[in-house]
Amino acid sequence: MKNNNLKKIGIVIVCILLLSINFQKNILALEPPAMSVIGKRNDVITPNNAILFTKCKNYSYDINKIEMTIYEDYKEKQVGKVEKIVDSNLPWVHVSYNVQKDMGIELQPGKEYYVHYHAICKNGGELKDYDNGYWFVTPNIELTTMKQNIVEDNAQIKVNIASHGSDKIVKAGVRVTCFGCIVGTVEKEVNKQTDELSINFDLKNQGKLNLLPNCNYQYNAYVVTKSLGKRKNEGRVDTYGSFKTLEDASFTKGINKITKKNVIICENLLNPRGKFIEKYGLVIKKGNKVIGQCEKLCSISETNITKKQLKFNIRKDMKKIKLVKGKKYKYEMYSFVGGKKYVINGAFKVKKTIIKR
Repeated sequence: MKNNNLKKIGIVIVCILLLSINFQKNILALEPPAMSVIGKRNDVITPNNAILFTKCKNYSYDINKIEMTIYEDYKEKQVGKVEKIVDSNLPWVHVSYNVQKDMGIELQPGKEYYVHYHAICKNGGELKDYDNGYWFVTPNIELTTMKQNIVEDNAQIKVNIASHGSDKIVKAGVRVTCFGCIVGTVEKEVNKQTDELSINFDLKNQGKLNLLPNCNYQYNAYVVTKSLGKRKNEGRVDTYGSFKTLEDASFTKGINKITKKNVIICENLLNPRGKFIEKYGLVIKKGNKVIGQCEKLCSISETNITKKQLKFNIRKDMKKIKLVKGKKYKYEMYSFVGGKKYVINGAFKVKKTIIKR
């Protein structure tokens, strides 16, 4: 009898606990705000568009869609409205909106807008504390760029900023891509309110970007702003462009002449920008051991030519060298152009032993 009473008491306690848990859930469901204007990412506000993020606590697992409405003129004029279906089985519902894409409208620079979010249940019912909203201001900034000092491995991008409102320039940057891959970004802190501003970005020296000669690049210049009025939200303004690095000096393969009595090594030096050609040379190796070398100065009349054939006659130019019949030798041809060394490598096999005393 006593055991039966204990069992009854235990069942009552369990029931009370379950009821208290359910009661707590009901209380939580009424705690504001269920709708948050802070989503997975920060909103991106541009002069003509806005990408907005929001999330909603799905206490009842009954939310079917989130409605977003944009107003201007202190909520007197509706600009656009859109609904998005959501997964009602998630504890938190995250939604993103692209105003231009989802609403088919274009925002105006330097204008205040009010965005209102509203959650709707499957049966069309409206939940308490399941709506929220806030104001934002679109930035009123114009960007133009100038490409400067483009060379084989570097370029400078000058970003001109014209402000038509009360925006503060927080930072500015240039991101460079090539065939869709990010090469690198140069960014500078500004923290200044001004009508006009020009910032120069040296991609190699300031951003440590490794650019290749004779290559096409795309860039995205941008500024991050902050409104100094009542709505202190951040904004972003972008502009796009492209540039091509200059062609660098290089070697192309020449035609070597191998006879029974001699070896003549020829390579072609390309110098498209007419840089100063200081000197050029040839190093011959057997394995990794240097067995002969020769260096020549470029004549005054040829120091700035755009194309030059570099030729070395082994019997004439090399001292104390012995090349054995049937053996394979490696060589390195080099030239100093504009203070930079350029190299081409090759190999050859002699037809008859050549000895130069």
